[in-house]
Amino acid sequence: MSLNKLKIKNIVIGLLLLLTTISFAQSADTTYSVNAFAGVGYNRFISDLDYDGLNKNGYSATIRFMWQPEHLLSIGIESGYIQLHSSEVNDIDDIYGTEKLETNLSAVPILAIYTMRITDNINLSAGVGGYMLTSKVSSHGNNVFSTEWTIGYLISASYLVPVANKINIGGEIKWDYINKIADGSLLFQFVLKYSLLEY
Repeated sequence: MSLNKLKIKNIVIGLLLLLTTISFAQSADTTYSVNAFAGVGYNRFISDLDYDGLNKNGYSATIRFMWQPEHLLSIGIESGYIQLHSSEVNDIDDIYGTEKLETNLSAVPILAIYTMRITDNINLSAGVGGYMLTSKVSSHGNNVFSTEWTIGYLISASYLVPVANKINIGGEIKWDYINKIADGSLLFQFVLKYSLLEY
């Protein structure tokens, strides 16, 4: 593991420990909520990987459920779909003639999320868990799929503003790091927050 990746990993672990400590240090409150967050947007695969026809641009859609007491820390889970990269290479010569090759790599995250409220509108989040990687290769009219589970983490910052009684909208920037491919993806998402339950 490179020094930079080790530093990032240590920062994420330290942030999670800090958030947990602050959570237990807060006094008990009487109001709690369960909220759903839906995000869609653009992502950019950040990697040294480079070859003809490689497209590092993709899209993402994520959903997050959070248990949020009135103090600063909330916890929850996140999943969704991230298109990491794709490629299309034409005019490949083989024994059958000229062929086209298409590839696609995507990930489905399953993460435990910790969120710290910085202000009424700004939140910082960190998550740990796993990613189900799916690779698709298409050639000669055939599709070949392979899947593999790997660990990873997420860090993000969001800005949300209320627009209705139970609805907030805004944006979020995320960094998803996937251990198996030793690379990550930078996501820019439009986010909608909906309050499911208050008690």
